[in-house]
Formats: sequence, C-alpha cells, structure tokens
Amino acid sequence: MDAQPLAELAAPAAVFERMLSLAAVEPPGSDEPYYDEMLLRIDESSLRTPAGSVDAPLSAYCTVETGLLDAYDGVAGGTVTAVFDIVELRDWMDWVDDGGGVAVRFDGDPESGQATEVVIQSDDATARVDCVRDSALLADVPLELPGRFTDDERFRLDDGTPAPTVVETEADQLRRLADGVATADAATFPVVVADGSFRFELVDDGRLRASAELAGDVSGPDVYNEYGDALGRVAAVLEGPVTLQTGPDAPLAVVTSRSGFTLRYVLSRVES
Repeated sequence: MDAQPLAELAAPAAVFERMLSLAAVEPPGSDEPYYDEMLLRIDESSLRTPAGSVDAPLSAYCTVETGLLDAYDGVAGGTVTAVFDIVELRDWMDWVDDGGGVAVRFDGDPESGQATEVVIQSDDATARVDCVRDSALLADVPLELPGRFTDDERFRLDDGTPAPTVVETEADQLRRLADGVATADAATFPVVVADGSFRFELVDDGRLRASAELAGDVSGPDVYNEYGDALGRVAAVLEGPVTLQTGPDAPLAVVTSRSGFTLRYVLSRVES
C-alpha cells in the first residue's frame, strides 16, 4: 500500500525547532541533542514524546497541545506514530524554511498509524525525511514513564506512591546549581533539601567545599541525592517556574508547564 497522509501540522519553523530542542534536551547554542532519534505520537489534541525507562540516566516525556500550532489536520480518532532522526529533520526544516512558516506532514499506513516519512514544505521548497521502519526498534522502546505521572503531574515512585519531597522553584536556581558544579568541575549534581530549604551543598572528600541556599518552597522529607550531568542540560533548556519531585534515594522528576507545553524530565540517582 502506498503511503497516505496521516497528519499535517503548520507553524513557524521556530515553533517546531523549540519543540524539538525541548524534547531532545538540546540547550540553546548547542547542535547536539541528548537523543539521536525521537519517538513522536500525535493524536487529536496533542503531540507527545513518550519517554524511556526511569532506569535511564535521563528520560524525557513532553506534550504539546495542538492548539499551539497555526493549523492541524489529523486522522480523526487515530494516533500517528513516527520515529525519526532529530538532527536530520531539524536541518531540513532549516533549509526548507522561507520565513513564512512550514508545514510538516506525516505519511504512512492509515491502518497502523505508523509514519514512514516526514514531508516538510514551505511555499517554494520540499524535503522528505525517512522514518525508522524497524518494528523491533519500536517494540524495544520502553514507554512506562507516562504512566508514572498522575493527571495533576505528580511523579510516582516504584511502589506507586507520590514522590514525597517537592520543591517549587525557578529554572535559574537549577542553573545556579549547575554553575556551582561546573565551577568545581564535579562529577555529579547534588540536590539537597535540608531543614525546609532547597540547598546547594558540594562535598569533596568529606569536606563541605561550597554551599548556598537556593530559592524555593519545599515540602516533604530531607534528601541528599546526586544525579548525573544530564541535570545540567535540563537546567539549560528550561525557563520560569519548575517543580522538582523526589525522595530519599529516589529519582528526580523535573516538571514545568507553560504556553501549551508540559515538559517532564526524570533523572536516575547516581549511587554515592
């Protein structure tokens, strides 16, 4: 069966590029996304990037409301799934963009909803990007992370209970934490909640090398958890209010919602 149109999205190229950079955890000024390929699912109300396992160093699960786009046309009642190379799609989008917006169409099998190619168009240019067609790859993609968040974006631990420690803070406080780690050339990122405050505490050979109180409203038990350098990438892509959810010896969920985006990043804890 020849490929048929499954869904078409229209928006300024900058909107699509922002979606890609947030879901791929690609900081401004970088040309290296954290992930090489993206799994995208499109339904009547949203674009979703289902994420990997919480056992991975960093998993991202982001949703974008279709109302954020200039136009959307999709298969009614169906879900479209596409897996594509992030850098290839972004580079062709840059090439096609003539400043007047682009249309991104997903062609494939209407019965399965599986896209086989992405067609990027402007008024005077067209490019096609092949989608990954290996069914074994799709079968290997772990998709449990969306189920780890409740409808009100509370992150559940392995036992199903909500992460008990919650910090309402700002992205610039995460970047301050990341800057402290970079200044010390440390290997891990400490996330500390102590005595009702969100803190930066860098311990080196048993000595407190640097410390600071970070702005944030805290609830729940004290924690001293360490995470990998992916936390620095997450801090670099975010803006405005963020919610941190964790617990003693638990993963860290970083959640923010704004302007049609809901972004969820989960980092596995580094063993001390």
